[in-house]
Order: sequence, then structure tokens, then C-alpha cells
Amino acid sequence: MKKILIFLSIFLCSNLFGQEEKPQDSISYLSPYRFVPKLKLFLDCDYCDVSYIQQESIKYFEFVRDQKYADVHIMVRTQTNGSGGFEHELEYFGKNYYEKAYNKHSFSTVPTNSFSENRDLMLQNIRMGSSIFLYKHYDRYESLIDYSSNNENDSISKPKPVTVNNIESKDKWNSWVFSIGVNGGYSGQETSENSNFGVNFSMKRVTDKNKFLIRTSYDNRKSDYDYGDFKISSTNKTIDVNIYDAFSISNHWSVGAFLEGGRSTYANQKLYIKFKPAIEYSFFDYKQSATKQITLSYRVGGVNYNYDEKTIFNKDEEFLWEQSAELSGSVQQKWGSVNGSIMYDSYLNDSSLNAFNFRLSTNFRITSGLTFNISGDYAITKNQINLAGGDLSLDELLLSQKQVNSGYNFYTRVGLNFSFGSMFSSVINPRFDF
Repeated sequence: MKKILIFLSIFLCSNLFGQEEKPQDSISYLSPYRFVPKLKLFLDCDYCDVSYIQQESIKYFEFVRDQKYADVHIMVRTQTNGSGGFEHELEYFGKNYYEKAYNKHSFSTVPTNSFSENRDLMLQNIRMGSSIFLYKHYDRYESLIDYSSNNENDSISKPKPVTVNNIESKDKWNSWVFSIGVNGGYSGQETSENSNFGVNFSMKRVTDKNKFLIRTSYDNRKSDYDYGDFKISSTNKTIDVNIYDAFSISNHWSVGAFLEGGRSTYANQKLYIKFKPAIEYSFFDYKQSATKQITLSYRVGGVNYNYDEKTIFNKDEEFLWEQSAELSGSVQQKWGSVNGSIMYDSYLNDSSLNAFNFRLSTNFRITSGLTFNISGDYAITKNQINLAGGDLSLDELLLSQKQVNSGYNFYTRVGLNFSFGSMFSSVINPRFDF
């Protein structure tokens, strides 16, 4: 176990102080003979598929997370229109060198559109609205481009990369993104009171070659009941620490390492630590992930458990080897979307201690105005080695103070949605928020 911890320390430090991305990542292709920095956009939109828009526009634009680093601030305002679709107003504010440039336009969607169709419309409109800034951007660097060649005999069909003088594009955060959150609540009535408090923190760095995440969370939930002679308190505490690292090998292969730890009073875990190296294969090029993706991954590693109470196997502490395999896929097309996965987990010392998990969510457009959706999760659980020994009291069972033995758990939801009437009403009336 000490060797694992030493390895993890080296592994963590190597990522925290990782190298910066090469400057070429911020260079935009303009023609066979010219290279300029990408136009930096800040997309201020709550309803946009930013990953898809960025992926489809990466040739010319670089999306930043803070508007002060942007060349253009795009603000998207969305409201429901009279037909049941949405009215999107896009306003473009130029900054710094582009501060005198401005643009504004709007477009509407109809309720029969799929998610894929709506995001394609958003992408088209963002590209269109940004075109005046893009023209100004290229015009700005026209005089800075060095067309000189090191060899006058170089063939025109084999142009060499040229330099853009006096241009610096450097991210002082080195692609790191940080997030801090706090939440809490208190409710009650004459016979009961409930409170909860939570805090979370994450730091993430995503580049083409590496994806690294540290995420921690703490959650405390407490309930007090007082009904005559019946008085009881219930408290559940959960702490999670996750460190994930993934490396790109090719357009279809990736490797990674996953470290998880924490505690859960509900799951009878005083302390657990899991470390699993992993490998993943994507049947489609990763660059197509916004529209379609099928991946097969495998993880294997060690798990160490310390329990609050002796388990049903009479264990206070144990170390096990665990493996998991997952097949997952997603499709986003004009006819709708499908997302699903199948996961298998087992302990290597006893393959009968295993679990299967099936997840599915779909949204199909059957015909104009009629859509079908289904979502569900079904798990077969034969690996609950963490269950506390002894019998559960009625209080512990009803108040969900401890996890109980269950061979399976599931949820499912199926629905149809039909809309009809005018498809052309773009009137906006926000009264009473309905």
C-alpha cells in the first residue's frame, strides 16, 4: 500500500506542474500560406452545447472561460416563444482592439426540432454573427505576416509554416479551471426538523493530449423526529475525493488512472481507497464525439476498505483487487438522441461478487410534433461486501440510515410528447414565467 501511495504522489505532482500547451494550439489556419492567432470568443450562454460549438469551430475560434481574455463577448438571451419553441437573441460586443465592432441578431426555433437541430442552428448563427469580427481579425494581422521563405526554390505546393511577429497568446492559468461550491438547507414542522450542508471543490485541466481532474465533496444530512414518546435522530455523512487522469494515445486509444477515496456512514465505510489504471478504445474518431461515440473501457486495480461496523463477512478491514468493463455510446442526430451504457464490476478473488449496470436514455422524433422518450437505470448487485452485520432496526430501515441488502435496483421513465399549432409565433411574453 505504501508503494501505491508513493506512486500516486509522483503521479499527482507531474500533472499539477504539467507543461504548457505549445503556442501552435492557438494558431488558426487561414490559407495555405498564412497562419494567425485564433479569434478568442467568450460565449455567455446557459443553453448552448459549448463543447459541440467549440469542436465545430476550432479552425478559426478559441473559446475562453473569462470574458476579460476575449476578443468578442457573445451574450445569448433565450425566451420561450408563442409556438412553444425558443427565441434566441445574440449580441456581440467587441473588446480591446475590436471594441468599435458590434453586432446583434436573433433567430427562433420550433418545438418539433430535435436537440441536434437546435444546436446546429445555434452554431450557424454564432458563426454568421462572428464573421464581421473574423474579417477584422484577419485584416488586423495582414501587415504582420511574414511571407518570406528560407529557400527561393521551395515549391509552391509545399508551403512552409511562417511566423507572425509580435503576437503572443499565453494562458497564465495554463488551462486550469477551478470551481468552489457551497450549499445548505433547513426545513421542519412541529414534529420534525431536517438540515443539510455540503461543500465541493474541483480543479480541472483539459488539453488535446491530457485530461486531469481533482474533485472533492462533503455532505452532511441530519433529521430529528419528536412525536410524543418517539424521538430519534438520523445523520448521514459523505466525503469523496476523486483524482482522474487520462492521456490521449491516438484518435481511437486512451489510457488513464483513477484514484478515489472517502467515507460514507450510509455505506458503512469509515475509509475507502481505490486506485485503477484504465484503457479505452473509441470505435469512432474522438473528434466525432459531439455527434456519435461508442467506447469500450477496462479498469483494474486495488481497493482498500475500513468499515465502521463488522460486515456480513465479519470483516473490519480488507484489501481486494477489482475490475470493471464498460461499453457506452451516444448519438446526436436530427432525428433525436440516444445515450446508453453497460457496465460490469467484479472482485478478482471471487467473481461471484459482481454487479451489472444498464443505463439508457433516448429521445426520438417519430413525426412532426410527436416525440418518444425513455430513460432508465437497472442494476444487478451481488457485490455488497460493505453491508454491516446484524439486523437492521425499524428506525434504521425507515430513515435510510444504513444501506440494506438488495439484489437489484432500478428506475425507469417513458413518455410521449405531442405539440401542434402555429410554428411561426415568435412573440415573447414572459409574464408569470409560463
